[in-house]
Amino acid sequence: GDAPDSQAELRAALAQSLLNLGDQAAAADLAATAEAQIRALHGPLHPRRGDALLTLARSLEERQELDPAEAQGREALAIFERAGAGFELNRIQA
Repeated sequence: GDAPDSQAELRAALAQSLLNLGDQAAAADLAATAEAQIRALHGPLHPRRGDALLTLARSLEERQELDPAEAQGREALAIFERAGAGFELNRIQA
């Protein structure tokens, strides 16, 4: 079934919400879990994984962990660029 996929999507959405609420530590933990689950379900190049990486990057940036934040952000950008011209690149403006 798609229960694992739904769980990964829920984790990713909750991570985004936690980030928006200012809980960077919880957001980073949940985004990392979502990213790993999405990678296991869909492979390393899936755009949903890029979304999770971007949330992780933003949470790390807020915690002043700039080097890991940049690495996650660059990986997310590479996934989005590979997915096709203009695919959600507006989300990378953060």
